[in-house]
Amino acid sequence: MCSSDLDLDGIPVDLSLSVGIALIDSDHANLQMALRRSDVAMYRAKQNTQGRIAIFNDADDSLELDHYRLFVDLMQAVRDQQLAVHFQPITNQKADLVAVEALARWHHPRIGAVSPELFLDVAERYRETNSLSDTLITLALQGFEPLQRGVADLRLNLNISPSKLCDPQLPTLLDQLLQQHGIAAERITIEITERSVLRANPVVRANLKHLRARGMAISRSEEHTSELQSPCNLVCRLLLEKK
Repeated sequence: MCSSDLDLDGIPVDLSLSVGIALIDSDHANLQMALRRSDVAMYRAKQNTQGRIAIFNDADDSLELDHYRLFVDLMQAVRDQQLAVHFQPITNQKADLVAVEALARWHHPRIGAVSPELFLDVAERYRETNSLSDTLITLALQGFEPLQRGVADLRLNLNISPSKLCDPQLPTLLDQLLQQHGIAAERITIEITERSVLRANPVVRANLKHLRARGMAISRSEEHTSELQSPCNLVCRLLLEKK
């Protein structure tokens, strides 16, 4: 049933199937633990974009479960509006404020501050970045609204994850939020990573084309990879410069 695309109003939707299995001893059955382990196995299966079956084993019981617990807490934080966005100032050579970069922040109620690299990686790991990205984009534009009034021509650098850039609803979300908060599209610089370029399917290219047409700038964010060593440096330039 998942061997071919599903047609929804003329739009082909790729289907995949992921199954997680946890083997338990019936004499020592713990339903909550069994469900948690099967969830971990299912999300590991989902990490393969083609979909497959994964079986939980005892070797997964430490680090994998820690990551899964953090993921569950992160999704709860999204629902409870516990995430925040801080703004890092960017100045020119004259020390004039010209832009701000939106930085995601999460203070976990039990373990304290969690680095963005960790919780964004956890969300990517379990392929649940959509609601997280929507929340962070919304917070960034909400926070930028009052800032733009105080500084003429102030720009916002907005990081978009590779997964979110593959979402065909991204342009609609940005258009709605920009209109809601009275922010000109020309003030926005969309920062994307090399991974986004490597995933440059037709949806990504269509999204970039729409964002450029609206007046937003597209920039490649730094990933600590030298220009000479970058395997997709030429592809990046062609994709970012293409009109």
